[in-house]
Amino acid sequence: IYSHPVDPEAAAMLGGGNVFRSQVKGGQAASPFGPVPASDFADGDSVEVYFRSAAIRVGEGGVLAKIRSILPSPAGLEIEAEIGEGGAPDSGGAPVLVLATAPIDAKLSVGGDIQLRAKPENAFVFPCFEKPCQA
Repeated sequence: IYSHPVDPEAAAMLGGGNVFRSQVKGGQAASPFGPVPASDFADGDSVEVYFRSAAIRVGEGGVLAKIRSILPSPAGLEIEAEIGEGGAPDSGGAPVLVLATAPIDAKLSVGGDIQLRAKPENAFVFPCFEKPCQA
């Protein structure tokens, strides 16, 4: 179940997550962290790209975000950050909140800027049936 969840709810049960809406183009779906494989879907399909918070890490060369909160967690620090306008595909230009992780000894502060990164192979892609996806 952890490595191959059948839907976003199953994926979220075993590690909170981040959902980004996208449309498939050329066998890939867009995410703030770059394209992810979506070969099980046809071009034009509406999908949700899901990253667990543990898969999104604070690190150089990532997407610029602003820290909203920092909490200790078993994996280090849990960061809630906001990716600025235009940083997430299909967000309508609105800022997007993201949950990420950082080492416990990371020098971070609320309101500070960070860079977030994730590997495409750590994403899950699910069909999107909600009305906002179908617009």
